[in-house]
Amino acid sequence: MSKKTMLALSFAVLFGAGWGAAYAQVQTQSPVFGTVLEYPTTGCGGAVLQVPLSGQQLLPKTGLVPSTSVSFYGQAAALHVKWLTTLQCKHTGITHELVPAAGAVNTANISNDYISANWSGYQIANTAQFAQSGWTIPTVVKPNPGYGTGAGLNGYYSSTWTGIGGGVNAGSGPLIQSGSTQDLVAGATTYYFWYEVVGGPTDTGGEVQLCSQGSGCLAANPGDLAGSASLWIPDPNPNNPGMGQVTLGVCDFTVGGPCANLIIDSDRYTTPTPGNTTEWIVEAPSYNGNILALADFDSATFVNACWSPAYNNGTGSCYTIAQGSYPGAISIENTVFGIYQYLASPDSLNASGNGFTDYYIQPEKGN
Repeated sequence: MSKKTMLALSFAVLFGAGWGAAYAQVQTQSPVFGTVLEYPTTGCGGAVLQVPLSGQQLLPKTGLVPSTSVSFYGQAAALHVKWLTTLQCKHTGITHELVPAAGAVNTANISNDYISANWSGYQIANTAQFAQSGWTIPTVVKPNPGYGTGAGLNGYYSSTWTGIGGGVNAGSGPLIQSGSTQDLVAGATTYYFWYEVVGGPTDTGGEVQLCSQGSGCLAANPGDLAGSASLWIPDPNPNNPGMGQVTLGVCDFTVGGPCANLIIDSDRYTTPTPGNTTEWIVEAPSYNGNILALADFDSATFVNACWSPAYNNGTGSCYTIAQGSYPGAISIENTVFGIYQYLASPDSLNASGNGFTDYYIQPEKGN
């Protein structure tokens, strides 16, 4: 770990619950959280888990990303959540990139600034180094009437997430995102957490599902308050401009974890500056380049949504969606039953400018 100050090195053999594999625990110095413990993962592309020392909380250092009680890490600390020390990942083939809308619908009851074929929520035209939000994990049911997309997977799908980059007019920088998924396949519902990096050397090649089986997995329970944080840390080495390191956090706050805090490119700074948008989204994800049928998620309410242009802005301030440049509502519009229809759309930002509710819109059969 050439770019970190090693405080101690212990190779206490820890057996990952359900995995039967040995893990080496390393005490090290994080540029964000100070002294932490790191644990390797299985199938997560070299990502490592970071957890606080015994008796401490995983809180950003003063003047870095926000650590107030309404922040992702502040809320986790206040609840004394359990952080995962073992993790197995699964690459599902599902992706969460923006797909432009192919048509346009004139619907007087829908208020939006942008339309897309798969994203609904809000974006701002800012390059952020930190973004977060919380949301109520929606309960999904089969749309009525049901419909299909021919995307190669049977069922209905939805994802809820926070991200940096990749939005409308975001440019060529990477998209860094993490969130929860709510699916209904063969009559059975599935809820889980995931992360994805799109673009650059740390591109994950699609969604990475966290803890797909076994004990010690992250809980993603419908009706619970979940949250995620995305962090891009610029390389302090002036000889490596425009490159940084990715940290992603996900948590089910209602049950107090286990939660995960992942460093995607541990001890390296290999991810280019994210694209110049920041997003809070409910989505119909894609598979093999085709958008999957959107599950009826009824509604998903985002809270404590904020962002920071620099992970070390000197104050730990986190700006609301309303404080961003050109905050814009995005609605999903796609072809269902042979006609272009709206499938999801957000309401207006709340009075604090840091939250909103996104609504499922049931498509109708044409005459």
